[in-house]
Amino acid sequence: LHAEWGRSDFDMRHAFAGSVIWTPRFTHWAARDWQISSTWQIYSGLPFTPRVATSNVSGVVFRPDRIGAGTVSSPNANMWYNVQDFPIVPAGAYRFGNSGRNILSGPGTTQINLSVSKRFRFGGTRALQIRADAFNLPNIVNLGLPENNVDLPTAGAIRSEKGMRTMQIGLRFEF
Repeated sequence: LHAEWGRSDFDMRHAFAGSVIWTPRFTHWAARDWQISSTWQIYSGLPFTPRVATSNVSGVVFRPDRIGAGTVSSPNANMWYNVQDFPIVPAGAYRFGNSGRNILSGPGTTQINLSVSKRFRFGGTRALQIRADAFNLPNIVNLGLPENNVDLPTAGAIRSEKGMRTMQIGLRFEF
C-alpha cells in the first residue's frame, strides 16, 4: 500500500482561469449591442504512473523500478520522459517494482476562447442574437498524456492531443 501513496489522478499543481467581456458603448444603431468575450484556461499537466504492460499474473498491474528522476531536459512529443530510468523488474524477482503512483507529470494545457455577438432588438423584450465562437482560437497544440507502459516500443511518446481550433456560429431568438 505504501507504493499507492501519491498525487491524485486529477491533481493540477498550477491553474489559471480568466475571462473578460467587453460591450462597446456606441450611439449609432448599427454599431450598438455588440459584445466581445474571451476566456482563458492555463494549467500544468496531470500526473501519470509508469507501468509495465506485460505481466505473467492476470489482472495485476506491475510497476517498474525507478533508478532516476525520469525527466528529460527538453521534453517533446517523441520523448516526454526518460524511459531508461524505469527498468522492468526481472521475471524471477517476485516483486512489483519500487516506482510510485503518479510520480511524473504530463504536458500542460493552454486554452484561449473568443466569442463575438450582435443583438438585434425588436421592440419590447424580443431580440435576435447572432454569435460566433472560436475555441482554442490560436490553435495551440495541447498534447495528451504519454505512453506510460515502459515495456512498449512507444514508451514515453505522446500520440494524442486535445481539441484543435473549433468554430461555431449560433443564432438565438429571445422572447
